[in-house]
Amino acid sequence: MTENRSELASQDREKVIQEIKNLPSNLKGYFQSLGLNGLMQRAFEKGKQSSPAAVLEVFDRVYQRETGDASLFDKSQDDYLEFSGKDKPRLIRK
Repeated sequence: MTENRSELASQDREKVIQEIKNLPSNLKGYFQSLGLNGLMQRAFEKGKQSSPAAVLEVFDRVYQRETGDASLFDKSQDDYLEFSGKDKPRLIRK
């Protein structure tokens, strides 16, 4: 996923959030086009299968591990992402 969107590999929280915000609105289709359909179908527990949100949750865990930063979904941060359903997350700024 980061090969075509180098900002996703950034250590800069703001850049990563902005790049996620710039992902196509049809995240499920986008992830499928990257070859993640099999992963989305089998790697997640019931209820999260085929969910772009589940893929971004995995990305978020890696982001936290690599940067030592808070979750991209941490509401105590000035900028964070929020899901409404299984659609693309939206940026929240305090």
